[in-house]
Amino acid sequence: MTKPKTTNKKMKHTNKRNNRKLNKTIKHHPIHKLFPLKPKMEDNDLCCAIRFYDNFDEMIKQFKKSKKYVEPILVSNKPNKEVMHGNPNASLYTKQFLKMYPDNKYAQYLLSKNNKEIGTNVGFSRDDAIKLAKWVADPKIKTKIVIFDWDGTISVVEGVVLPPTKHTTLEMFEKGVTYKDIALYYAGTKTRFEGLQNMFTYLHEAGVEIFILTNNPVAACHWRKLHDKGIGDFSRHNFYMVAKQFIPHIKLQNILCGYETDCFKPDTFNNNPRLREVYSQIEHWHFMQSASTSN
Repeated sequence: MTKPKTTNKKMKHTNKRNNRKLNKTIKHHPIHKLFPLKPKMEDNDLCCAIRFYDNFDEMIKQFKKSKKYVEPILVSNKPNKEVMHGNPNASLYTKQFLKMYPDNKYAQYLLSKNNKEIGTNVGFSRDDAIKLAKWVADPKIKTKIVIFDWDGTISVVEGVVLPPTKHTTLEMFEKGVTYKDIALYYAGTKTRFEGLQNMFTYLHEAGVEIFILTNNPVAACHWRKLHDKGIGDFSRHNFYMVAKQFIPHIKLQNILCGYETDCFKPDTFNNNPRLREVYSQIEHWHFMQSASTSN
């Protein structure tokens, strides 16, 4: 009775040795370098995901057509409610804002220059934030990136007025204006401003990478080409400092300007090494899913 057991042990040992040889042969086969042999990926193996928020439907269409693995989400572009109460006459925004916040030095500064806004929006809302938080909490996605438009998305106003030079910036500050005043003006209300601050803090603590992708030339890196647009050497710096009031941890290199790619945001996306790297990983994941499914 002991003889068959011994034979079985020898057979198992031989099989293991043969399997090791086979695995070694497969591992070093040239095709393995091109098509790594991996088990079928499950849903929880998804490594990366990217979301993009914008209030302009054309920008959403750009990403759906050119970057199918980015999830574009349209935020409300209806007239602002909290400040304008749905009034579509955006030129009244500065005066309406001052009724709510009469001590805001930036709004006073704009009024002294007879500033008239050209558009207001609801922008990124509390409902958008709740849905985003659920997405962030998904443990199956290891790397998460969220890209926000500025005008009409983070800001409830279309456009932003900032001094283009250091000299004009100092002149503005001499009137008592602070970057926080500016941020509050574009947030619409103190409640929304603080809500966005809390949300961006939550995203940072959750390890989410944040980008701003705007077609506003004020964020342009190559400002010398945009003198005719009122852009100067201090424009991008001022915009960055305002953005930091909402998103304290945002990096300057994470502020991207679509105006420099003829307002085609997917091209601006492609020009960023980090976004290009992560998107490539997502493409690879979908390729492997497709390959394993076909097998």
